[in-house]
Amino acid sequence: MKILSCGFVTPFLLIVVALLALGGGAYYYVQKQNAPQSVAPMTATPTTATSTTVQDETANWKTYTNDQYGFSLQYPISLNAEFEKNYNDGTVWFRSGSRASFYIYIQTANQAWPNLTAFLNDQFLASKGGSEPAPVIKTLSSGIQLRDVGRDAEAHKFVGQLDSTHFVVFSFVDESLIERVLTSFSPRG
Repeated sequence: MKILSCGFVTPFLLIVVALLALGGGAYYYVQKQNAPQSVAPMTATPTTATSTTVQDETANWKTYTNDQYGFSLQYPISLNAEFEKNYNDGTVWFRSGSRASFYIYIQTANQAWPNLTAFLNDQFLASKGGSEPAPVIKTLSSGIQLRDVGRDAEAHKFVGQLDSTHFVVFSFVDESLIERVLTSFSPRG
């Protein structure tokens, strides 16, 4: 009986060891074949492509100039600028197809809004229950102070005094553009 059990175990163990060796060899072969092809290109290519994209992104932006109100700004090359005459002094839409990324409009001071504080209180802060002007968050290189009036259902808005009789409102649907567009805004005094 001892001979029979020993004789059965030996071939069984030999088969198990052979299968493990064969499986291990196949695994090693597959890993060795895939390793050099997938690791080297993945580590070098994205770094170069990303840095080139970031450097070129703003270098090729278009410039919009409004001679009537005397200002210009830069915007992504993928967008189109479209002027629309409406209830205020006009809106310039910066869109890709039918989707607006941001827009600006100019409002002339009038009897209802003789100054920026009245305009801010009536148009932006009253709906939030406030009566004080929003804090100044950014002073542009031209000296224009912009106030962050927050985000409504439509866009994130910034308001400033363009000149003695005009207010400028920036509305950003795509908030990733805020800093770059505002930095490029340049009124001609």
